[in-house]
Amino acid sequence: MRVAEAVENATLRLRSAGVEDAVGDSWRLLLHAVPGRMPVPGDRLEEGSAVTFENFVKQRERRQPVAQIIGKRLFHEHEFTVNSHVLDPRPDSEALVRAAIDQSPSTILDLGTGNGCLLISVLAACPNSVGLGIDISRPALRIARQNADRILTGDRARFVADDWNSTTSYKFDAILANPPYVSKAEYLQLPPEIRDWEPVSALTLMRDGFCAYPEIASVAARCLTGNGILYLEIGPGQRNRVMEICLHEKLEFRETVRDLDGRERILLFSLA
Repeated sequence: MRVAEAVENATLRLRSAGVEDAVGDSWRLLLHAVPGRMPVPGDRLEEGSAVTFENFVKQRERRQPVAQIIGKRLFHEHEFTVNSHVLDPRPDSEALVRAAIDQSPSTILDLGTGNGCLLISVLAACPNSVGLGIDISRPALRIARQNADRILTGDRARFVADDWNSTTSYKFDAILANPPYVSKAEYLQLPPEIRDWEPVSALTLMRDGFCAYPEIASVAARCLTGNGILYLEIGPGQRNRVMEICLHEKLEFRETVRDLDGRERILLFSLA
């Protein structure tokens, strides 16, 4: 079978399974099934690559995300290992990374670090910085450690399996947080790629979408240095309520950072 025929067949199958970008996903999976070179439509697909591609397509038919199938995702200049224990990094979260890099913080805390993409991306761009990533998921932290060991030079990232309140005795120049801000109603409407394959606790607390913010604000009020900044990701339409929560903890609003679609995505706070 030639590449063009394999991709055409895969596209029809993925489209029947409800995959939105069936053509693009078919090509992405094929590129990872053929090692060492860029396949072209007229190439004959070797047997080993054909078997790998078939397995990839079967996984995608079950609506498993492409990043989980191939095991990696490009995020802010680096490839990060991903699996079902961690969120697939979203391009919109790069706005948080860019905002933190602009401040060149020396010490960084990442609350709910997942695969470590936020913390590691900032550390990679700020070679004199050190950071701590906290997550309750030990499988997620194993992925974060792997990513840090591959991307960073030196032992500048530490990861701890604990809840966020374990940081009360430390102070940080930057606190990064992309909390589970999806409401229960929104979660139930998510596409299968997210709802069925990504860790529920990283997406939602199955309530109104705001439950994580009071604890984050409390940690920030205790753990920011005098010039430190909280970089807080929010969902659509959440700005006003999150502002109220943070102001209640005596944090001072600094600015809003918009994502790639121009939506208010990141709120910056400091100590009042």
